[in-house]
Amino acid sequence: MKKGYNLEKIKEVCNGDTELCHRLIAVFIENAVGHTGKIRQMVSSNNREGIAGIAHQLVAGLGYVGASRLQKMAREIEKNMPETDAEHLVRSTERLCDGISLLVHELSEHLNSGDNG
Repeated sequence: MKKGYNLEKIKEVCNGDTELCHRLIAVFIENAVGHTGKIRQMVSSNNREGIAGIAHQLVAGLGYVGASRLQKMAREIEKNMPETDAEHLVRSTERLCDGISLLVHELSEHLNSGDNG
């Protein structure tokens, strides 16, 4: 199964510093969990401006971990938020949040594996 992140991209962002890579992953996990929780709350209250803002914040973090597919989804949600109908809003944010949850799981496993990357 293909991973949702790119370890080489993470190493590049961290200039090969293993400790920094681990910290970047840990911070990403913490932020991503908080962001997906906020998005889910904002969807239920139809807070489109808030969703677009969180999606914007996710774009950079997803780029740092090389999650290009999810980064593209977050960018599209941010860009299309004003004209998105309610049904598409729910579907697209659910896909993004589910994808990020899987990514968080994969990254957590990577950290817990003791892999020096």
